[in-house]
Amino acid sequence: MGDETRFQNNSVAFGNGNTIDNSRVLGDQEDEEDDQKSDSEEEREKRFGEGTNDATNNLNYTKMLFEMDHLHPRIKELDDETQELRMRNRPYCGTKTGWPDCCKRKNRESELAEYGVGSVLYFQFLKFMSCMFILMLILASPAMFFFIQGQGLEDSSFTSFVKATSLGNLGSSSPVCQTARYDLSNSDDPNAYLTLSCSFGELWAIKTFGQVSVSNEIDCDAATSSADATEYNYNFFPPSCNYLEFDDAYQASFERIFESQCKGKQTCQFNFNQGQLPESQCNLVTARPSNW
Repeated sequence: MGDETRFQNNSVAFGNGNTIDNSRVLGDQEDEEDDQKSDSEEEREKRFGEGTNDATNNLNYTKMLFEMDHLHPRIKELDDETQELRMRNRPYCGTKTGWPDCCKRKNRESELAEYGVGSVLYFQFLKFMSCMFILMLILASPAMFFFIQGQGLEDSSFTSFVKATSLGNLGSSSPVCQTARYDLSNSDDPNAYLTLSCSFGELWAIKTFGQVSVSNEIDCDAATSSADATEYNYNFFPPSCNYLEFDDAYQASFERIFESQCKGKQTCQFNFNQGQLPESQCNLVTARPSNW
């Protein structure tokens, strides 16, 4: 036979006389794999640094830093001594992000432009909104200072202090109702003394006023709980003795008395005499003596 294949001593012989030893071939392959393995390990150590790697994923702390440097914003610097490219964290305050200026292009320039227009606009928007909120705080400060002077909230906790800077701390207005009898010691000009007091806030204006008979006393709780104090039926006596029906001169006179004695105070004594009422509407002579 011209060509013949024989197996002898774990070797392959060809008809042309050439013989290849399997053990030598496997040994050469193992050496090449070891060389490649050592080369890959050296490359990893050069790239990621020395350290204990995860046996499965070849991870270590140096590799993590390497990946972070390439995935997060960093400043690239060339080391003058080693001529190697190094990564440095961007400073929080020293990074120029630009301003949303529509007039000057230079003011809009940002060091973050290499990461895309979204990153640039995001930080410029934060700057714009920060300035707007600071401006609104300045404009709202006078009103907050005015609100905090109120006494609508009695709790002294921190949350109540924050609430005190709002309009609610001024409280809601509630009418004050009080009755008093004439002092008849001076029959010619009887006096009346009304003690008015607010739970909080200040006395500010007269809503209604008049005189009633003793037999028909006013229910002040019902009068102050109504939506409008003027809608309550006070049964003034005489019916014409009603502050809302006084002419302008008498109304102005009572307003001056109230302003001098009670306006702006939390508690006061409102004093007047019968002679200050319009005689044609509130003269006691027109009332039946048995009613007083």
